Amino acid sequence: MTTLRILHLFARELGINGDRGNVLALDRRLTWRGLRAEVIEAGIGDRVPAEPHLVHIGSGPRSALEAVLASGDHASALRDWAAAGVPIIGIGAGFHLLSERIASAGGAEHPGAAVLPVVIRDAPGRVVGEVLGTATPAGRLAGFVNHGVEVDRRGVDPFAVLERGRGDGPREEEPALDGARSGSVIGTHLGGPVLPMNPTVADELLGAALARLGAALREADDRTLLADERARQARAAIAGRLGRAGLAV
Repeated sequence: MTTLRILHLFARELGINGDRGNVLALDRRLTWRGLRAEVIEAGIGDRVPAEPHLVHIGSGPRSALEAVLASGDHASALRDWAAAGVPIIGIGAGFHLLSERIASAGGAEHPGAAVLPVVIRDAPGRVVGEVLGTATPAGRLAGFVNHGVEVDRRGVDPFAVLERGRGDGPREEEPALDGARSGSVIGTHLGGPVLPMNPTVADELLGAALARLGAALREADDRTLLADERARQARAAIAGRLGRAGLAV
């Protein structure tokens, strides 16, 4: 049986916003379909697999992100994995880690892992609240954002186009955008956590990881379908609160 190695990178340092829920969703969506997942946690100073099959990096405070950046750990591995087509998702600070650099309001700059061609800059205000949008190929998305940055995408595609809620571009940006994606790498500010709330994204990551192993994601069983329906209800509730009640989500 195919075993999918899921690396929860910097789980101790960047894992405070329900990020373990994302990894749990990936694990469950595999095991419910009769496949096997091996979850590996690694942080500063830890060894990592030569090539994991899927990488998740969660969020955390700026102080934790700066500690990770200062360590320099696993940055070159992340670039190698991305170049090889390993699916990677970075959320919040995990997204910032994947950037070329992070520019603080005080003028200091911190080099990122340079996996995504974006620059993260501190913004004058903070964006907090629910959002509703779409992503390709995942479709309708919903979640919660809480950040104080702007993203210079430098020509790379956003992860999602938002129809409700503030994005992470300049305030006048229209339409509002979230995150970035390049090849098999996704960066986003959507929390919730994002994968249980938006299982099509979880399945996209799993499907891409399995395809590299010559396997495929099996048809959803009753447990998966129940989780999907509960996620749909959660997205519908967000849509209703954002003035889009009745929208197909």
